[in-house]
Amino acid sequence: ITVLRKAWIKNRLIDTVKRYLTTFRAMETSKGTSDEIADFLWTQTMNAKRLSTLRKLAQKIPKVFENEVSVDTSRAYLKFAIIGEIYVVLVQEANYGLERILNDLGVITATNVSLRKFTDVGYKLNPFKQLPQKAAMKLAAKTKHLKHYCGGCGQENVGSMLMFQRQGFDGAFHLAPLPCLPEISASYILEDLSRELDFPILPIFADEYEYNAGFQTRIEAFVNSVKVWGKERTTEKKLLPIEPLEAVITA
Repeated sequence: ITVLRKAWIKNRLIDTVKRYLTTFRAMETSKGTSDEIADFLWTQTMNAKRLSTLRKLAQKIPKVFENEVSVDTSRAYLKFAIIGEIYVVLVQEANYGLERILNDLGVITATNVSLRKFTDVGYKLNPFKQLPQKAAMKLAAKTKHLKHYCGGCGQENVGSMLMFQRQGFDGAFHLAPLPCLPEISASYILEDLSRELDFPILPIFADEYEYNAGFQTRIEAFVNSVKVWGKERTTEKKLLPIEPLEAVITA
């Protein structure tokens, strides 16, 4: 039990480091600093032997980024969510390093796609806490768009889009492998939601014929379009008529 507990806590800390990385890397003034700190913290997390060490790391991670990374606070930053099929979102070789591309463009990114949905037994057994994936599925089920589980991550992604939209994100990327039927089904719903909520989303279905140059051009064009669109957009946020649900993104 102790070994399992260490494993799911390490998974939480790995995700925490990544969340800080994809925020600070977009804002850093000295390129590469955030990556170095993230690598250092990931190594410390994986090498930790005691639960007490992991608890100290949980408190240390935010302070290290805030104290060691110099950021440019003089400008406004776009925030994009990344949702989709778990493998394509998590494996950089499958998504051509989308998060790094966006961070290099000065865009903050976030995702609730994580292996924690499988490994975090602590959250699953705790009646007072809820994994973001589970919260997203419940949120989607309360809408008219996708009330039932459709396999894969389809329902989860519909709910995730609603969650990120409510948190004030500027848009989203939907990543999936080309033949994934649940993601294809969700994609049509996400497009409807995009129009309904005035929330831009770019679907990307990865296959072996994709290549870096064309991929980066699509990303840059989408980001620039959102920048222009954002200047003309009204500040009032549209919300779907659903019952309120408190969903926790961070651990």
